[in-house]
Amino acid sequence: MTRLSILVARAANREESAWTELVAEFGPMMRSIAAGYRLTREEGADAAQITWLRLLAHIDRIREPDRIAGWLAITMRHECCRIVRQRGREQRLEEWMAVEDDTEQVVARLLHDERTEALWYAVERLPARQRRLMRALSHASAPSYQEVAAAMSMPVGSVGPTRARALSRLRELLTEDGAGRPLDPAA
Repeated sequence: MTRLSILVARAANREESAWTELVAEFGPMMRSIAAGYRLTREEGADAAQITWLRLLAHIDRIREPDRIAGWLAITMRHECCRIVRQRGREQRLEEWMAVEDDTEQVVARLLHDERTEALWYAVERLPARQRRLMRALSHASAPSYQEVAAAMSMPVGSVGPTRARALSRLRELLTEDGAGRPLDPAA
């Protein structure tokens, strides 16, 4: 039996220390997934909490405990998608009630949103390892290289060079897409 199998079995027996270990081991991965969906910290925490609750409810049915990371990742992605869909359906009252709005602020916000969308579209086209690293490093909690390296099972010394390669590739992708050029709001 592997360490992970034993840990899942202990969690199935409702051992609090096993749950603590699971959260410590897979929490960074789940925060990284939430960051990839551009959830707020609170939304990401909600998605993670629901994911853990789903694991608690289904842990007795996990057939391959060594693949628990994949189960958690898929479940977390489903929860993130649910939150994003729900957010899209909600209509904020203040947006409807805003009669006066500064055009410059609206244009600046639209440009910012457009650039952000272009950036995340380019991030999605990076190789898997670079994509995961960029998501982890862009998390709102600003994780250290040590935390990122631990979450991605890579040496700390590889984080910087991998990040540099990813940023270089992102520049190329954004330039290819035309998003690498400065945008002129007056144009």
